[in-house]
Amino acid sequence: MDLVMVATSARGDTRLLHTTARRRAEDEGSGLLVVHVVGGVEYERQAPQMRRAIRDEIKWLLHAMLVPAAGVPGSSIGRMTVDVREGDVVEQLIDAVRSSRPDLVMLGVPQPHAADALSEGAYSRLISYLEDNSIPVERVPTA
Repeated sequence: MDLVMVATSARGDTRLLHTTARRRAEDEGSGLLVVHVVGGVEYERQAPQMRRAIRDEIKWLLHAMLVPAAGVPGSSIGRMTVDVREGDVVEQLIDAVRSSRPDLVMLGVPQPHAADALSEGAYSRLISYLEDNSIPVERVPTA
């Protein structure tokens, strides 16, 4: 396995998802691609400089959440990349899959009560795309 991709909302309740993805990449000696998508009305209303700052902050946060454990002695994780994108979550995740061609995609199980949770239809659309393209998916509980 060369690349594990994890799609994350970067909320605090995604710790298990992040830990599981990092361990999978370590176990396989593969790279880890961490993808987060920002968007929505409030985000779109921001000035371009503020949107850039938001993306940079999220990227820093994801590094802080995942990188320290990757530097632990004995860790065999390969390269790790954090990709923060803008737009429709499903479209951007599909684009990330197309461009990176991961061997495994790890997703959190949607939490309907979360403000930024994918709708059931959007989540199903993403799963269908992955299954139709024979891309293995591992679903990890959050919260």
